[in-house]
Amino acid sequence: MNDSFLSLAPLWLAWVALAVGLVVADLALAGAQLILVGAAFGALAAGIASAAGLGFEAQAWVFVGFTALSTPLILTLRPRRKRSKAHRRADWASGLIAEAVDWNGRVGVKLLGDFYPARERSGVAPEPGRRVRVVEMDGITAVVEDAPDTEGADDSISGKEKAK
Repeated sequence: MNDSFLSLAPLWLAWVALAVGLVVADLALAGAQLILVGAAFGALAAGIASAAGLGFEAQAWVFVGFTALSTPLILTLRPRRKRSKAHRRADWASGLIAEAVDWNGRVGVKLLGDFYPARERSGVAPEPGRRVRVVEMDGITAVVEDAPDTEGADDSISGKEKAK
């Protein structure tokens, strides 16, 4: 018995195995970006062509054709990953009140649980412990000014709450 498994298995089964392998590779290597799924559709179409009795050359052309058509279609129709709306807008932090903190030698503020470097409009870093209001975001840097004094204000943005 010198026949290998591939010579005993029908060719359509090899095309289906290739399709499954391409989907698994897309999930594992490309992070489910659907890049290889178009080629998987091409392999499935070639498997159907094989089961219909077409020759290998015709199957190869079906694979190439379906891959060329389905890949751009899938990449165009796939849903885009959405980022948080809060971080997309440049003014998402404007008006927030926080306390300037020293974190590993950098002065900044904690906003929504994350540390952002801070500076005043003059370019000077605020003193740690000072209560500041965010005027705008310049990249990841919070541009701040002195916060107005408000008694009993809740500082929930920086993660601290005043004791009652």
